[in-house]
Amino acid sequence: MSALAVAIQSLLADPTMTGLVASRVYPLVAPQKADYPNVIVHMIFENEDMLLAGASEFAEARVSIECRAKDATTANTLAERVKDAFRGIQERTVSGCIASIRKEGTDVSDFTDDASVFRRILDFYVWWRKAA
Repeated sequence: MSALAVAIQSLLADPTMTGLVASRVYPLVAPQKADYPNVIVHMIFENEDMLLAGASEFAEARVSIECRAKDATTANTLAERVKDAFRGIQERTVSGCIASIRKEGTDVSDFTDDASVFRRILDFYVWWRKAA
């Protein structure tokens, strides 16, 4: 398990999100001919703090969520839905893990040179550990 899996499963568990993208939430890269809109989840970093008694068993990670669509309005709507899907995930069980997710860092928009694909990229911190 990883923060990548926690983020993906949290998005796929949200009915409004799946209403927008179905199951098109991908780790690292989308298939070459993937339909739009879609979401790509990237792992930026992950570490585990050390305490005097040893490893904390809570990993802290940063994930980047890339919301992609054929128009800017849909990309922005999708990004706002991602924030809503993650809001309130505090000490929640997700895919066999206890997880908390918080928005922090990047929130940027861009588009391809021919304006055929629009993106909004958001960063989140994910704290997780295996459930007992």
